[in-house]
Amino acid sequence: MDKRDLTEQEIRTRTIDSVAPRPTIRDLHGGVVQVLDDAGNTMGASFVLTEDGLLVTCAHVVEAEHARPGQALHVAFHSDFQGTADVEEEGWCRS
Repeated sequence: MDKRDLTEQEIRTRTIDSVAPRPTIRDLHGGVVQVLDDAGNTMGASFVLTEDGLLVTCAHVVEAEHARPGQALHVAFHSDFQGTADVEEEGWCRS
């Protein structure tokens, strides 16, 4: 297939997938994310909810890290990728 035959969305998706493949429902390990404390210990789990990377976890996991909306949590994927995830205000509910 010539690149000119691809839609803008297909090009965007292929570019994103070539950098960091997104998990699918068939790849459950790829969709489970560990929430880590500063020492790297697992404090809880999170799950990839949307293709653009929205994660969902329980409020008590966020609060155990003394985090709240506007702050970030350390997260780790099963692929050994580690990074941070921002705690969003939308949908926030204290435990």
